[in-house]
Amino acid sequence: MDKFIRTSQRQSASQASGSGSSKGKEPLFIPYHSAASKTLARALAATPSSDEDVTLIPSPSPSFIHELPADGSTTTGIVFEIDWGNIWLNDKRLPSVRLGYKVRHKSQIRGGKPVSWVWKYGAELEYSNESGELIKIWLCKVCHLQKLRTAARKCNAYHHIEKHLKSAHRVSWEGLIPDLPRIPSDPFELAAAVAGAQRAFSHKPYEEEDLQGAMVDWVISKDISFLCAASSATRALITWNRAELLGALPGNYNTIGTYIVKSLESRKTEIRVLLETARSKMAISADVWSSPNHLSFVAVVAHFVG
Repeated sequence: MDKFIRTSQRQSASQASGSGSSKGKEPLFIPYHSAASKTLARALAATPSSDEDVTLIPSPSPSFIHELPADGSTTTGIVFEIDWGNIWLNDKRLPSVRLGYKVRHKSQIRGGKPVSWVWKYGAELEYSNESGELIKIWLCKVCHLQKLRTAARKCNAYHHIEKHLKSAHRVSWEGLIPDLPRIPSDPFELAAAVAGAQRAFSHKPYEEEDLQGAMVDWVISKDISFLCAASSATRALITWNRAELLGALPGNYNTIGTYIVKSLESRKTEIRVLLETARSKMAISADVWSSPNHLSFVAVVAHFVG
């Protein structure tokens, strides 16, 4: 084994062991490792000889941007006008100099895992705390524009952000959550519970008119009585699992009559166009009847080829 141990190493080891051990004991031999010796030599050379030689080099602080650069960089969240001096996290105002967009080049996010749906409603920010730790923050657009202190949330997970969007803004990964009452299993119970309720629904005005026009066509073409068309059973059947349509359906038989009279002018124009474009002679007949409420009616019917 002595041939694998350098003489200088044996001498230093012998001196060290001789000074700390009693007479008569064998000296302690330390094997020499070339790689470890070179690493130790480089470390000793880089170590300053005295405290005066130590020069502290401040580490560069991260720079935060408040506007996305035009070099192909992007962010996961949406971009909107942010009041950088009014962002709060856990009731603490965040300094704007430590806060900015979390940006990366498009090539860095290409081919990655799917992005969470919460980024459709918030901005992706980055904050450096007092210890220099970078914290990822989700900033709710609606809450921030309303100047709420609860707009910023630490983005270490998405569960609490999804809960905020569903409870505060009624949105989910599928889109807008309709604010509807509990839908009973029985259609008659549904019609009785919701019919006539004065509340705002999510349908649009033009959708109301289309639905009312379709109902008028159905009543006229199928000779449906106004009482039957406005009954709770009919309303419940039409709005099955679509309770928001109840506000557009007539709840009284007189309302259906109002719809028919209202549509009379437009229907006159349609009938006039049909008659003018007829390709054959017209056969005229009459239809006379009395309604259950003892009203007499005379209808003129024209048969032709269009």
